[in-house]
Amino acid sequence: MPNLRVTKGDHYTSEPQLTALGKDVLPPSLQPALKRARRYLKAAHADTTQQAYHEDWTAYKSWCAAQGLAPISDGPGEPLVGLYLSDAADHLAPTTLNRRIFGIADGFYARGRAFDPHHPLLRQVMDGIYRLEGRPVAARSPLSYEELAAMVRTLGTNLRDRRDAALLLVGFFGAFRRSELCALTVADLSFRAESLKLLIRRAKNDARRLGQIKSLPRETDPALCPVAALHRWLAAAQLKEGAVFRSVDRFERLGRTALTPRSIARLVKSRYQAMLKATGHTDADSEERSQLISAHSLRSGYITRAGLKGDSLWQIRARSGHKTLEGVSRYIHIPD
Repeated sequence: MPNLRVTKGDHYTSEPQLTALGKDVLPPSLQPALKRARRYLKAAHADTTQQAYHEDWTAYKSWCAAQGLAPISDGPGEPLVGLYLSDAADHLAPTTLNRRIFGIADGFYARGRAFDPHHPLLRQVMDGIYRLEGRPVAARSPLSYEELAAMVRTLGTNLRDRRDAALLLVGFFGAFRRSELCALTVADLSFRAESLKLLIRRAKNDARRLGQIKSLPRETDPALCPVAALHRWLAAAQLKEGAVFRSVDRFERLGRTALTPRSIARLVKSRYQAMLKATGHTDADSEERSQLISAHSLRSGYITRAGLKGDSLWQIRARSGHKTLEGVSRYIHIPD
């Protein structure tokens, strides 16, 4: 079913098909349902996805204008989009072009026009682009267990260090995305004798908010146990409700709101860099090596370690929350 949104001033604001069912068509009893339907349509895509689609459509529209062509004509749109993809293949990555197909499709749908993002012409053009222009994705390095242990051992017992130890260990052993760490609240935690259960209310690949339960067993080393580290952090911060991971200023004052994904990325990189310096690396070397580390390194680090230890893809998937086993396997980095 096509997307029913329409653009006004290049922003998604209304739904033409629903708007056609106005006061003159629908009885008063259905007006509340019409209002809710509009709200649901706007929520069909995340804000970041809507912004990306808007940028994709704008880029395509600008390209058409430069060629003296209309982005939408009376005929099928797929051939012109195929030319656009071919023309852009020399300066845009294939993965970006593939995403743009769906952003352009969204622009067609918003204007009430049919468009098939899976059209054979577009698929074959993209197959050729991948074959001839494909390039490796610059992936972040997975964090090894030994590196994680070294990072945690450089931390002290002040409030910020307690927080960072808990975040690093929970993020690693839970194979968390940084957005999931940001969203964790105290109410989502359930401490058990042998494990910790965490409720993930919404994940990146869980648009319907079905949720996921992650279970983290206690590790034998208390210093590297995510359950123990999280308990120490909550006790030190005296957290009873609200966001689990939040800011701590230089005066040891606790913030009220959750850390952002960007601040978690900075935290992981800075703690990795500090670990390298503490273990004898030069400032220049520490700076260079830390560029390959991000918050994603926690997630990929756990998955790589579990895969190399012999855990099945099904077991790893239960922890990571991937939709497919193929998605899990792509995270396992075989060392050189």
